[in-house]
Amino acid sequence: MKKITLILAALLCLSSTPVLAKVLYCVGDAAVGFNPGNNYKAENFNPMRFKVDVDFERGTMEAKTHNIEPLEGNCWASVFGALYCRDIIGSLVLAIHPKSLKFHLSSMLLFPGSPDSIYLEHGSCEAF
Repeated sequence: MKKITLILAALLCLSSTPVLAKVLYCVGDAAVGFNPGNNYKAENFNPMRFKVDVDFERGTMEAKTHNIEPLEGNCWASVFGALYCRDIIGSLVLAIHPKSLKFHLSSMLLFPGSPDSIYLEHGSCEAF
């Protein structure tokens, strides 16, 4: 029985899948941006709702709706405590503060002829 327990404990410790500390459901309060297809006219956008897996202690985040993956180098902590993470191409940044669970989101993909808007949003998250 001790061998089985030791084997199970070793498998759990050696697992490459990180255990994320919190699953958060986030809802935007307001979203604004600039539409390049309309001569960069300022516009209001519909705030988003999304789910994010976050581990503030390890500094990792995963948000599939925003292409944020828990990869090394994708996230960093600010001196004020918020965790900032970028998407896989670097055009979107999501910041969440661990105490208030407020978030800020920015998106700005820039290449010639890009149809994507410059986008800013703020809101709050709560634990599932």
